[in-house]
Amino acid sequence: MNPHFRISLQLAVVLFAGVFAASSAVARDVVPVDEFLEALDTVESNLREGKPRQLKKSEWKEFEEIQEDFQELLSDVENIDALSSKEQIEVFNLQEELDTLLVGREREQVVCQEVKRTGSRIPRRRCVTVGQREAIRVEAQQILTDIPSLMEPPAGR
Repeated sequence: MNPHFRISLQLAVVLFAGVFAASSAVARDVVPVDEFLEALDTVESNLREGKPRQLKKSEWKEFEEIQEDFQELLSDVENIDALSSKEQIEVFNLQEELDTLLVGREREQVVCQEVKRTGSRIPRRRCVTVGQREAIRVEAQQILTDIPSLMEPPAGR
């Protein structure tokens, strides 16, 4: 792999993730916004040269949408602390989408959201992988499928 691409990808991967270290088992380094946006431009340049691989038309569209979303969120800030908690989560999720697009491991993509717990006004950040979210959905669906059989009266009554 081209060393310049690797450095650019590493910068892209570490975007602001220090903010999310509390909700993740893996702490990442944090880079300033201007460095990240430069790295994102370098990633785009490398991708246009086919490094590390050629993107399909649909992947280019996705990359451009991610890039536009980053520009919109980050254009007026110097660091992640200037963003609201909701915007920080959006930036983290965009970074995960970018990682997934570049590396292609969709089930390992981490998605974060703020969740309010019953009895508390303070939202908690909950981060799970796409694979974990799918497993939770399947389990919940199975529980709902099993409910009618649990409600049937015992045989012989």
